[in-house]
Amino acid sequence: MKILGINGWIERGHDGGAALLEDGKLKFAIEEERLIGIRHAYDRIPYESIRMICEKEKISIEDINIIAIGWDYPNLWKMFGAKFISKKEMSKVILGTEKYADKIMYVEHHIAHACSAFYPSGFEKALVLVIDGQGEYIATSVFLGDKKKNKLTKLYETSISLGYFYAAVTEHIGFFSGQEGKTMGLASYGKPVYAKQLRKLISAEDNGVIKCAFSVAKKGKDEEEETIAIWRNLLEDIIPSREGKIEEITSDIIPYANLAASAQKVLEEILIKIVEYNCKKYNVQNVAIAGGVGLNCAASGILSELTCVDKIFTQPAANDGGISLGAAIAAATQKNEKVDFEMIPYQGNEFNEEEVLQFLRDGNYNYHKAENFPKEIAQLISEGKIVAVFQGRLEFGPRALGNRSILADPRSAEMLLKLNTLKGREVWRPLAPAILFEHQTEYFSSNQFSPYMTINSRVIEEVRNNLGAVTHVDGTARIQSVSKRYNPSFHLIIEEFYKITGVPVVINTSFNVKGEPIVATPKEAMDSAMAMNLDYLAMENYIIKLHNN
Repeated sequence: MKILGINGWIERGHDGGAALLEDGKLKFAIEEERLIGIRHAYDRIPYESIRMICEKEKISIEDINIIAIGWDYPNLWKMFGAKFISKKEMSKVILGTEKYADKIMYVEHHIAHACSAFYPSGFEKALVLVIDGQGEYIATSVFLGDKKKNKLTKLYETSISLGYFYAAVTEHIGFFSGQEGKTMGLASYGKPVYAKQLRKLISAEDNGVIKCAFSVAKKGKDEEEETIAIWRNLLEDIIPSREGKIEEITSDIIPYANLAASAQKVLEEILIKIVEYNCKKYNVQNVAIAGGVGLNCAASGILSELTCVDKIFTQPAANDGGISLGAAIAAATQKNEKVDFEMIPYQGNEFNEEEVLQFLRDGNYNYHKAENFPKEIAQLISEGKIVAVFQGRLEFGPRALGNRSILADPRSAEMLLKLNTLKGREVWRPLAPAILFEHQTEYFSSNQFSPYMTINSRVIEEVRNNLGAVTHVDGTARIQSVSKRYNPSFHLIIEEFYKITGVPVVINTSFNVKGEPIVATPKEAMDSAMAMNLDYLAMENYIIKLHNN
């Protein structure tokens, strides 16, 4: 059975895309933003994602058995007294004809998230957390996943939104909506001095039930604007809001770092209570996470250290980018189809060596074919050069994981400043390390395989001098475990760097210009590398020198 999962709509749509599941196996998954060059692809139907899947997999919509949409739009519209378009109309809008109406299936948003987290996790049983802004109405939900029974059982749900709480804090600090990662990074520079005040507004009981000082009734397609406005008013009583960029951590910024630290602390406390109570009650040791808040790697790192938790799996596309996959999985399980695949995150399009060579010839670039591609890249990095890498299939999810990455030497803090400046990032924001998994415990406190860069780990004190560019101010790092099985080519690059330097770690940051999606084509790769004034671009066995310095 072929199931096409999709996400993205003309109203309240973001992070759209498409995924193809065939006989319970993931064949292809892509986010629309990568194909249209517009971050988050707001309010767009994923036409290009659908087209690419059909083209790359050599299929047509006729070959698809189910078209699973990761929102229950009819029920959502019904909640505020309106009526959504018919399936025939939906088919025409998405696919240009009414004839595929019978193939359309709507999936509740949090069910899609939960499926995207549990079924690819490799766990037979797990506690499943879905934490985001909101779905149709629900914002936080907890499930018990049982692979043997092919079932997700809902344990708890609430419309109280941890996502909107954290978003409000983000905006109050002066960042924009969608920049919650900056709030998480800023938190490490502060202390949770406002946590007591925040706990009076939002907290969890020992049984994991979340309590909030206010509630918002269902009135429209979403309650984001109203909820954040209420939070902003409440936060104003704690500390006045600020506007503008935070270029440096100065004395006037510390109170806002304290607010970030306080929000992070309260968020973690709530999640800890949910996990501890339910893991003990249902006798499960593994946790699977999805929803945009699931990308808070600091919180996931704290959860991974709980004594009741053995392993944590966070869907690499935990945000709504993973909804297309989750919808397809939900449809498969509803049809009693066994879903069985490992969540290797390289699921998008790729360009072969011949296509890359033709692009380089057409552009008359200064390139050569590497005799030993990984070794040449490693050598350049060890000499202090910054190398952008474009190889293999595009990553699924917001993290670059070695195929569309910018790589550099992690040993000196000077590289943090240099790379952040070239990327147009604030200099205080951390960069992430990619480490050979077989050496992970020599450098980091966590022994968990973390290939998606979704869990923070403490950097072992004795090696911090060798990891100056990737050790955050609080002594942690958002690690990527690199294995031969998941990404043999990236593993080879780090392995060669290890031979040269004795350090089995490289800096890995996303290959994109500020404000743009991660690159998806050779032209985008070249344009972005030149715009950022990087030293070298490495594409499918070819090394391109970008300037003569």
